[in-house]
Amino acid sequence: MNHAVLLTGLPGAGKSRFKQAFAKQAPLVPVMELGLANEPSFQLSSFEAIKVWCLIDVRSKLEDTAAEHVLQRMLAQASGVVLSFVDQADLMAQSYWQAWLADNVGSQTDCPRFRWFSTGLPSDWDWQSFGHDQPVETVIDSLASFSPMAHYERVTFAYDYAQGANPTNLEHLLLGLDASRQNLGMEIWRVQGVVKTTEYVNPVAIEGTVNRWDTFAGELDNELGHLRIEGLNLDKAWLQQIMDASVL
Repeated sequence: MNHAVLLTGLPGAGKSRFKQAFAKQAPLVPVMELGLANEPSFQLSSFEAIKVWCLIDVRSKLEDTAAEHVLQRMLAQASGVVLSFVDQADLMAQSYWQAWLADNVGSQTDCPRFRWFSTGLPSDWDWQSFGHDQPVETVIDSLASFSPMAHYERVTFAYDYAQGANPTNLEHLLLGLDASRQNLGMEIWRVQGVVKTTEYVNPVAIEGTVNRWDTFAGELDNELGHLRIEGLNLDKAWLQQIMDASVL
C-alpha cells in the first residue's frame, strides 16, 4: 500500500519539525500538515487512504478551554497520537498528559501513542503499522471545520534593521502579549519570529504557543526581523501599539 500521512495538532505542537525528521526516515512518503489560518494547501483527493497523526506538545499543561476543545476534536479523528518534545517535558507535565489522554482516549486500541524525542526518530520505528489508514473522504469531511478555522487570524510585523529599525525590549513585548491574553480576551495560540532585542547582543528567536513562551538564539535573514501572531479575537490595532511601545 502507498502510504500518506496527515499531521494535526494545535499550532506549535511540532508538526513542521516532525515532518522534517520523518522525511529522513521515509523520504518518499507524502506528509501534509493541517493548518488553521489558511485554506488547506495540500490535495488529499489524490489518495484513497491516509494516516492521521495528532501531535501533542507535552512540555506544558493545556489551560485554554477553547484550544482544548479543538484538540479533543482533532484527537477524535486521529489514527495515532505523537507526544512531542518528550525529552523537554518534566515529570509533572508528562503525568498531566497521561491523565488527560486517559480521559480523552481511554483504552481504545486503534489510537496508539508514540513518544517523540526532538533529537530525532528511531531508525527501527515501525511507522507503517502506527495507526490505521482512513478513507480520505472521511478525513476531509471530519476535519473540514478546522482548515480554515472560523475567525482564526494571522498578524505579521516586519523589522528592517538595515534601515535603522530599533531593537525590541523582549520583556516588554512578552508582558504586553500576556496582558493581551489575560485582560483583553485575545486568544493568542501561536507566536513565531526573530528580532533584535535590547537585552541581548545576538538576535532572539521567539516561539510562543497557547501554553508557553520559549526564546533562544536566532538568525536574521539579511537583517530582516519578523514576528507573526496567530489566534482568535486578535485586536490588530492594540497589537501594533504593543509592538511600537516595545521598541521605544
